[in-house]
Amino acid sequence: MSRRITRLFVFAICVFGMSAAAASQKQELLELKNTIVNLVDALVDQGVITADQARAMQEQAAEKARVAAAAEVAGEPAAAAGKKVVRVPYVPEFVKDDIRNQVKQELRREVTEDVTMIAKNERWGTKDALPGWISRLELFGSFRLRFESTQYDSENQPFTYPNFLAINDANSISGPDTFLNTTEDRERTRIRLRFGANVNVNDAVKVGFRMTTGTSGNPISMNSTLGDSFSPDDILLDRAFAQIGFRNRLGDRWLELNGGRIERPFLSTDLVWDPDVSFQGVAATVSHRFGFGDDLLSQDFRNYEVFMTLGGFALDNDELPFDDGSSDDKYLLGGQLGLRYHASNQSTFELAGSVYDYVNIVGKFNPDGAFGSTRYDWTAPDFVTKGNTMYPIRFNAAGDPTLFGLASDFTLVTMTGRATFSYLAPVFVSLSGEFVKNLGFDDDDVFRRTGVRVADRTNGWTTRLDVGWRNITEFGHWSLWAGYKYLQRDAVLDAYAESNFHGSGTDGKGWIMGGQFGLARNTWLELRYFSADEIDLAPFGVDIVQLDLNTRF
Repeated sequence: MSRRITRLFVFAICVFGMSAAAASQKQELLELKNTIVNLVDALVDQGVITADQARAMQEQAAEKARVAAAAEVAGEPAAAAGKKVVRVPYVPEFVKDDIRNQVKQELRREVTEDVTMIAKNERWGTKDALPGWISRLELFGSFRLRFESTQYDSENQPFTYPNFLAINDANSISGPDTFLNTTEDRERTRIRLRFGANVNVNDAVKVGFRMTTGTSGNPISMNSTLGDSFSPDDILLDRAFAQIGFRNRLGDRWLELNGGRIERPFLSTDLVWDPDVSFQGVAATVSHRFGFGDDLLSQDFRNYEVFMTLGGFALDNDELPFDDGSSDDKYLLGGQLGLRYHASNQSTFELAGSVYDYVNIVGKFNPDGAFGSTRYDWTAPDFVTKGNTMYPIRFNAAGDPTLFGLASDFTLVTMTGRATFSYLAPVFVSLSGEFVKNLGFDDDDVFRRTGVRVADRTNGWTTRLDVGWRNITEFGHWSLWAGYKYLQRDAVLDAYAESNFHGSGTDGKGWIMGGQFGLARNTWLELRYFSADEIDLAPFGVDIVQLDLNTRF
């Protein structure tokens, strides 16, 4: 190999000397000279010649070229300078190009092999330099600093909304937190930190997790309020999941399986589910996009996609069975069927119908008066906010209620739609809406449990308009939105309804509006305003203003 490179080197020297007199080929000479210099350096690096030999060869070549050029200028043959004359015939341009390309290819291959060997031995930043799993690891996180002001309406009355969560925790209706605050305005500073990782185990399997601030037992808020005597905050496991995806021959994912603590797998708004809710269980989504087959049906429905999601999720897990042997576990079964249209200009249109059926969540009264009995305490909800119809399922010896459960069952039927228009891209316009109906409410069953006739208030709906950038990633990016929400008392479980609107829970109606503005890369300000009033229950008007500084990494 070294002899072949040497022959190429000598031949290139001759061509260089022959071409020196052609002033019109100066650029070509410079390119050829650089190639020769690189070739000599490569020979030194490979140990074919020493550095001293290289310098001698370069000096000898330069001297021969100088003498030849001087002789040509004087009109004398090279032999006049005491040197043997070597007559080289004219070399066509295509021959010189071939020589040049051959030299470059030989040099490139030799140098690349040498550098690659050194990089592997010294563990440079090449593919094999780090463990393979690092290249499949994706780290992410976000931080939010929030100033929040809550202003209550002057018509609100104190001691009108029982704090059922605090009562159940204390087993008493006489504690300091028996009633929710409905009159005292509040301002507070809050933070939310999230961080996590996803690992692509292979082309089909992904495993991930997410940690967050928050309060254990609260599924709808990951905020941590500042002002606790400098005490440290908790870090909680928010998500931990495995995902398996199967793709067809066109590369489209037609089946996706998720299990563990997963993000919301259904197309929905914040009418039924707070954005912070993580589902615990398994979900499967099957989808098919038309328009890629040869059949007429595919051609007629080009760019349409149908999808279906089924899931089962644990709410509460107990070891003891009912007397009849059936399970007393609380869980949620969900199913959704939808249609999505992908326009050629990146606009999308989505419509989906869903059913969410809660199992074993109705409170069951402890039998025989049950003073001191705890047989059916497990039927009390682990988390509630306000709005749903509740009734006492346990009393103490004095006849005071000490534990409350849900009076109604919940089987929710929803219709969700979203249209996103990209005609003004990069500014997008999105219009979304959702309607929900609780078919699980039965006024006769509620009457048997509570002894009171309770009106059927089981509907809810929302609509929202967004205008601006889809994602705020740079300075100057912006978005604005406005919407209206109407959510009756027993339309959804108040435990999972959006936590900011109407101070969380149900039985609220009102406006939502806000905007975002990018301050720097992945950093933005967000202002949100919620104004809501009660629908049927005691007066409860509240305005909430939130100013957030957000960043993601």
